[in-house]
Amino acid sequence: MRSVELGYVTAGHGPTVVAVHGGLLSGRLTYGPVLADWAQRFRVLVPDRRGFERTPGVGGTIAEQARDLEAFIAAHAGGRAHVVGFSYGGVVALTALQLSRRSFASITTIEAPAVTLCGRDPKALALRVRLAALYDAAVGGSGPRAAREFFEYVDPRAMGRITALFDTDDPGLHVALDELRVWQTPLSPVGLAGSDVPALVVTGARSPDTMRRVGALVADATGGQHHVQPAAGHAAHLVGRPFRDELCAHVAAAEAARAWTDPIELVAWDPHWAERYLRERDALSDALGVAVVAVEHIGSTAIDGLEAQPVVDVMVGVTDVAAVDASPAALRRAGYAVRHDGTGTGSAAHVFGMRRADGRRLAHAHVVVHDGRWWRDGLTFRDLLRRDPDVRARYAARKRGLADRNHTDPDAFADAKAQFVRSTIGGTTAS
Repeated sequence: MRSVELGYVTAGHGPTVVAVHGGLLSGRLTYGPVLADWAQRFRVLVPDRRGFERTPGVGGTIAEQARDLEAFIAAHAGGRAHVVGFSYGGVVALTALQLSRRSFASITTIEAPAVTLCGRDPKALALRVRLAALYDAAVGGSGPRAAREFFEYVDPRAMGRITALFDTDDPGLHVALDELRVWQTPLSPVGLAGSDVPALVVTGARSPDTMRRVGALVADATGGQHHVQPAAGHAAHLVGRPFRDELCAHVAAAEAARAWTDPIELVAWDPHWAERYLRERDALSDALGVAVVAVEHIGSTAIDGLEAQPVVDVMVGVTDVAAVDASPAALRRAGYAVRHDGTGTGSAAHVFGMRRADGRRLAHAHVVVHDGRWWRDGLTFRDLLRRDPDVRARYAARKRGLADRNHTDPDAFADAKAQFVRSTIGGTTAS
């Protein structure tokens, strides 16, 4: 079984997300309305499946397309990615997961009609019968009409987006015949049982109850979570911010589950770190809302010319850390996994979040009381490094020595840096 090289578009920075489109619509048409927004938090790759836009050929089986996806991830995503699959693309993603879990950092399916995962459930069987009837109609020469009937069933409001495809005889209509065979795709709960790949299954509140039932059964089979998006139909990702926040939290949890620690790596200062800080600043301010008083870039990446770990430290000053402590979901929606450093009385004085990309740290968020001790110490040490070349040189030498001795122990590295900070400014926190 030979894979096909898929054409694709890409945008953004952060954890790698490969978004697989469904039937009829190409990758560009499926994800184009949300691509720019997703690119604020992810590196997004949107391949076209066989027969669509940038990819030659004809549809092929779901298993063949699953092999295409696996090869695409190996070639363009470093061999591992967070995979999002919409509709029939969700079945492609599930099939690929069943064939090879190593390609998946996480999986998210949106309204995947994975009826063969659902056993003898009456609603799933009813959908399977409907799909079989539409396939028979398509074989009889009514492919476009069968595709139209499917979309009119799952989400009539979506018809406005694809009416033009029927008017222009879009190539996707000719792939529809193969797409309708999805009801035959051999997926098995046994094949997915025990998967350690975090799974999120999303359905739309406006979709037929049958689709929501199938979504719940797919979540059971993959050991994942099932979320119903309010105000969404079949294309639940098009609700915008609510879906993106949900995907951010899912990806952050999956990245954090891989490890909280990384080997120590010091690299030459990079001017692009300032751009990364601005992206993280905006995302954190948006997620935490009115509680935010000010945001600052701290740590070695904020010091021009200083060797540093390639991890941007963002200090967020808020009015009440306890409120953030009670709602870590806000940080997760910005793509951060959350850990607490409790040094205060009662509530934590410092909420720590980590954002990872493809298994490596990308940014730290330090949520502290604005103008409190953590805030003042962070700014004091940063500003001292900026203006005093002697302190800067001693700190660089200290970090290099610590990195050489604690290459695989980031906690020891951080503790020793904190001692240097305390001895320099007499404070309580590290940079």
